Amino acid sequence: MYYSNSVPTGYLYCNGASFNSADYPELFAFLGGNVLPDLRGYFLRGASDSNAVDPSGPRNVGSVQSDEFKSHTH
Repeated sequence: MYYSNSVPTGYLYCNGASFNSADYPELFAFLGGNVLPDLRGYFLRGASDSNAVDPSGPRNVGSVQSDEFKSHTH
């Protein structure tokens, strides 16, 4: 992760775009393809490593937690 308004050299913007697997062979092997994840609008979270910090269950790499807003009225 990099905090900036521009993507520095050597980094890729995780916006769901394709990338050249010859330019990033290790990333291609890790992802199992040449399409970046689309992380726009998501909050990044670290894996929990079996820590009981999250009552909704373990945080595994690549997992997504849905919102907790339930239907209600005021």
